[in-house]
Order: sequence, then structure tokens, then C-alpha cells
Amino acid sequence: MLLLVILSLCVLGEQRNKLSLTIDQLKKDLIGESINIDGDFVEITKDNLAYLSIKEVKTKKNSSRVLADIQLEEIKEEAGERNKQKRKNHIHRVYKGELWIDYERFEKYAPWMIMQPVPKSSFSYEETEVPNFIDPVPALEKSEEGVLHDLQTQYTGSVMVKGSGPFGHLAQYISFDRTSSEGISIVPVKKVHSFSSGIAAEGSFSLERIMPVELSFSFDVEKVSDMYEQNGSYRVSGSMNVIYTLLEDDEMGGTSWTITDVDTENANFTIEKL
Repeated sequence: MLLLVILSLCVLGEQRNKLSLTIDQLKKDLIGESINIDGDFVEITKDNLAYLSIKEVKTKKNSSRVLADIQLEEIKEEAGERNKQKRKNHIHRVYKGELWIDYERFEKYAPWMIMQPVPKSSFSYEETEVPNFIDPVPALEKSEEGVLHDLQTQYTGSVMVKGSGPFGHLAQYISFDRTSSEGISIVPVKKVHSFSSGIAAEGSFSLERIMPVELSFSFDVEKVSDMYEQNGSYRVSGSMNVIYTLLEDDEMGGTSWTITDVDTENANFTIEKL
């Protein structure tokens, strides 16, 4: 009887000496650890840990080694090729393999501490592109006042105005947001006299719209140059294309049509002294 008690105590002691590990505990221990996969360190997170199973556990004194099957899945946003909307696709990556996970403790019955996980062999790796489209594409609905407001508030670029004037051919950079720059002779629009917009057409890709506009506006010349023999106000009349692109709005969420360019390449303006 005494022998049975002694044997039972030995068995219980041996069981206490071994690493007792559940799947839930292993998941908890692995989250936050990183695996070296072909030279790249991939962190194990709650989101990318898709599958985990324990294959074997071996304990020798104060060291234990766990062999586990693991699968990690993650999405790398906008890491792929550009699609027909000129947006980068997402990348879906899947890593599969066997993992050695060592546990150590400083003395008998002390808590087990996880060590750096190490792949048993090379992991298999799959990568597929996930389409990143805006669907459906909302209609561009802008009133004439709305287009002019966008030019004056959201478009910070300069516009090249070319045409015939009272002193020959003129080419002048103007800005609708009323900023000026002496370095490259950008003058602000002083007043818009008339403005009308047409029907927007699809541009070079499905998230681009070309809005034709006809307008007249004036600006002031304060320093005479080769183009201007007199200071004062000059009036410009003609047409141009306003380019809208559907962009994601990080602050407000969703998407919005935004002016990304103004095309005056084939435009011909008349410029007159007021």
C-alpha cells in the first residue's frame, strides 16, 4: 500500500513537472511574438492567426519543446498592382508551416517562459491580389456655383492662361484661390465675371471626370513687363477643362469628387485691358 502511495506521488510530481499546454494558452503566448520567414519577421497577432494545432510536447527537466502547425493570413492594403481605377489592389498573404516553440523555466515548478518561435523548415507562402474598387461610382453632381467654389477653395495649383492680348501673344499663370507668387509670376484672380459648366465626361479612367467650363475673369498687373505695357486690370475670356477625381476622404470617411487638375493645353483665351 505504501508503495502504491509513493508511486502515485511520483506520477503526480512528474505530471506537475511537465509543461501542461492548451491551444488557448499557446495562442495567448504566441500573440506578439515574431517568426523569421525567409528573412522577414512576421508578427503573430490575434487578427492574422488563422489556424494553430499542437503536434507534440516534449519536456526535459526545465526545458520543453512544442511542435505546432500554424497558419497566418494577412491583408497588405494597397500593396498590389494598380487596377483600371488606378487604385492599388490589396494583397492577401498566407503563411503555412511547422513551428518549434521552446519553453524554459529557471527552477523546478517555476512558471514556464516562452522563447523565440523558430520554423522547423521553410514555410509555404501564397500571395493573391484582392481587387480594391470603389463600387458603385457615384455621379459627379456639381452646380456651376459648386464648380467655381471648388476652384476657389480646394484647387491650390496654378492655371496657365494662353491667348492673344492687346500687345500680342500672352501666357500668364493665374490662381483661383487668390494666392500669388512673384517667383514664377502667378497672379490671383481678382473677380469672376461669368462662369458656366457643361456636362462632365469620363476621363482616362473610371474615377476621372472632365468638366468643360466657359468663363471670364480679371486680374491686376502691378508691374509692367514684356507682356504688359500698362499696369491695371486685364480681363480674360475663354474655356478650359476642370479635371475631377473620385478620392477617398480620410477625415470625413467615404469618397468625394475633388479637382486634381485644370487643363488649358488646347484652350485659347482672349485677354483685354479694362
